[in-house]
Amino acid sequence: MHDNNMANNEFLWSKIKSLLGITIATIGCFFFCLQAFYYFTASFEFSSASTDYTYLAISIGSGLLAIPFFLGAVKFLLNFLGKR
Repeated sequence: MHDNNMANNEFLWSKIKSLLGITIATIGCFFFCLQAFYYFTASFEFSSASTDYTYLAISIGSGLLAIPFFLGAVKFLLNFLGKR
């Protein structure tokens, strides 16, 4: 009985960690994607070439930072959907 209860606790704790990971990774991915979109559109609003290149570089960097968050969200989602 005690072993079964411990196994259920471990299972539930793994599901809680997966849900927390999915939440954090999704928020991070969403934030960096929005930031990349904002700076990409801002790069077209100014006439200075150096400002355009700066905003494009920030946009590309934010997009690259969103990739690990997206992959982390996928990993946690697959972990959440996995069986015991």
